[in-house]
Amino acid sequence: MTYKDCCQAIPGLVDKYSVCFAGLEIKLSCMRLKKTRTEELSPQLIIDLCSNISKHISQITDICRSAGEKVRDEGTQDQFKLCVKSVTCAAGCLIASIKSYKSQPNERHHSRVLVFCEPVLASSQALVNFATEDDFIGNTAVLTSEARDAQKSILGACMSIVSASIQLCKTVRDLAYDMMTSHHRDKLRMCIDTVDRVSGQMADLLNKHSATDNPKKSVVVGSQKSAPGHLANLFHQRHLSDRSPESPPNDRFSEILREQSMHAKRSPDSSREHSPLNASLPLSGREDEGLNDIGASDISGSVDGSSDKDSGHSNASR
Repeated sequence: MTYKDCCQAIPGLVDKYSVCFAGLEIKLSCMRLKKTRTEELSPQLIIDLCSNISKHISQITDICRSAGEKVRDEGTQDQFKLCVKSVTCAAGCLIASIKSYKSQPNERHHSRVLVFCEPVLASSQALVNFATEDDFIGNTAVLTSEARDAQKSILGACMSIVSASIQLCKTVRDLAYDMMTSHHRDKLRMCIDTVDRVSGQMADLLNKHSATDNPKKSVVVGSQKSAPGHLANLFHQRHLSDRSPESPPNDRFSEILREQSMHAKRSPDSSREHSPLNASLPLSGREDEGLNDIGASDISGSVDGSSDKDSGHSNASR
């Protein structure tokens, strides 16, 4: 902490963001099940909603089960266990009702789905409220007004970089299949300029706030050697070359990516091991005990008309 009178956050037993996010996803999926009309409940929509409910219930129960094992009070341990059990049981009833409606889509089975959405909503929200109490989520960071302003400026620059990078990736994808359109090339150049400009702002902010800790260490962002600029030059060279416009777009894209990869290997600053963007949260490979036998994977195998076509649609969407 480079500012005086500031304290770092102390993590607790429960990650409040993950629990609240999972609870919100469960709520949105259940509300969509309740509000969607019968004729609009397609097999693919049912599979997607069930998969989303099962996924986030598994996440929230894993977090709460781990927290229950770490608390010292026996009463709190039992409370966590009972909350997890109630959520998994309610979700099991809901998924069983959805399977019945899938096999026989009528009003009676649809009413069962609506009925069992309520206990899933109630139990999941109760678990979220219980797990996010002050005793389980740790202590938040203490920041002065000056430190908070610095944090906002850095986070704002990060959001700008992410937004521009997303648009850059979309433009590269469009340009790979339509290299003759000048609109895509102009948009690519604009995205690259935005990424370079905001990256420079980010470097200035980091250098400003890290000067007190290590004056010799600084963050250098070179726009001429940046990956977005090099990628734009590759597209420009490819456009001016003597390749035929009828060449397959995948062939062009593969060659460009191959050249970009070779350039990244030659660059001394292209190591991905030290990049904070490569850090990801560990994914839990263990499914919840109450959902193994009645999860959404059992539904997808027996939904009418969703064997080959829907699986291809899912692969394409991923």
